[in-house]
Amino acid sequence: MTYLKPFKPSPTQQLVLNKYGWQTVGRRVTAETTAFWRNLHNYFLGSEVPNNSDINIDCLMYIAVLDYLYQNDVELQEEYEKEVTDDIPY
Repeated sequence: MTYLKPFKPSPTQQLVLNKYGWQTVGRRVTAETTAFWRNLHNYFLGSEVPNNSDINIDCLMYIAVLDYLYQNDVELQEEYEKEVTDDIPY
C-alpha cells in the first residue's frame, strides 16, 4: 500500500480522504500503480524480462488521484465551497 509520511493534505485533499478513506485510496493507488508499471513493462519489454527498476511514483500518483477525485466530485466541491463561504466574516 502507498505510505506517504509525513503527508499534510490540502483542504480539498482532506475532504477526499474523509469521504473515501486513507486506506481505501492508498490500496487503490498501489494496485493501479502496480498495474501501470506491469502493463508498460510487458508492452515494451515483454513479461519474460525481469523488472529491475527502482522508480517510485507512488507519491505523485497519490496526490494526482486525490486532486482528480476532488475535481470530479461535485458533492465535495460544494462542501468545500460551503466551508470557505462559512469562514468569511460579515
